[in-house]
Amino acid sequence: MDLEADLVVIGGGMAGLIAGTMAAEAGLDTILLRKGQSATAYSSGAIDVIGYLPEASEPFISPEEGLFALSRLYPLHPYNVLGYDKRIEFEKVAENIVGRTRDTVTWLKAHLEVL
Repeated sequence: MDLEADLVVIGGGMAGLIAGTMAAEAGLDTILLRKGQSATAYSSGAIDVIGYLPEASEPFISPEEGLFALSRLYPLHPYNVLGYDKRIEFEKVAENIVGRTRDTVTWLKAHLEVL
């Protein structure tokens, strides 16, 4: 059997489902391939905002404070490797993430109502 599509999405987890749905809504002929069950059902749904360090008993005042503590204590943490240890960059990244998160949650709510 031969199939043709504008886009093939590999993976049926949350990211794959969203990518495939958005592509189809944009008018692309989309095929989504998955093997087995995704890990989405096993995830906590949490977003890492650096509220605590593992050994801490009190939360940080803000995610930004947590980010800077993390960068000092764990210089090889992926956030540092990606360059999020600079205050000015963090503020831009944080604004972008918050803005996109709000839009993403709104989009998800609209699509989950259909299910």
